[in-house]
Amino acid sequence: MGEIQVNDWDGFRAILAQCNALHGQIAARRDAGAKVAAAAAAAADSEGGAAPVYEPSLTALGGCIDGCGTHVDAAAAAVSGVLAELEMVVNGMQGIDTGGAQEVQNV
Repeated sequence: MGEIQVNDWDGFRAILAQCNALHGQIAARRDAGAKVAAAAAAAADSEGGAAPVYEPSLTALGGCIDGCGTHVDAAAAAVSGVLAELEMVVNGMQGIDTGGAQEVQNV
């Protein structure tokens, strides 16, 4: 695992905020995939909507998209955990630096 060096607390927090904003978009992307899966399922099930030869393909497509959604959900949970841990690390590091600097000034 690589080392993390923080030279600017505000800059690091700004990057974390950007990562959190990107993480917040995952649900919308997942929902968009679910809509495509629902449309594929509806096309496969509709009477006269799709040629019968396409029904297995549309059903398989919907299943693949649902499967991808499961992986996206797992990845989103992992990313959320990592971002929370990074936030705790930066809070702890900043607390140590601030407390250490205060102790040095007190001596």
